[in-house]
Amino acid sequence: MAKSISRVPLAWETRPLTSIPDFSVITGLSSATAYNSAKSGALELVKLAGRTFIRTETLVAFLASAQPYQPNTRKTAAATEARRKAAADAWRV
Repeated sequence: MAKSISRVPLAWETRPLTSIPDFSVITGLSSATAYNSAKSGALELVKLAGRTFIRTETLVAFLASAQPYQPNTRKTAAATEARRKAAADAWRV
């Protein structure tokens, strides 16, 4: 079964409402993330004609609130130390 290619809708940021599937395409996040973000207050959901939509202005604000990536140096240092210990213990085997 061929997988369909999802594309970001043209000019999505100018539309008043964004569908949940379009949210997933735009952000790369799951629909569950949309509902969880709405529950936490980061997104505003509305119902229209029996469908659930996201107010696009809140989606734009949600994307603008993204934090810059910073690697977890503590985790990297711990992994490096574990490899060093494993290498030091390898000669004893």
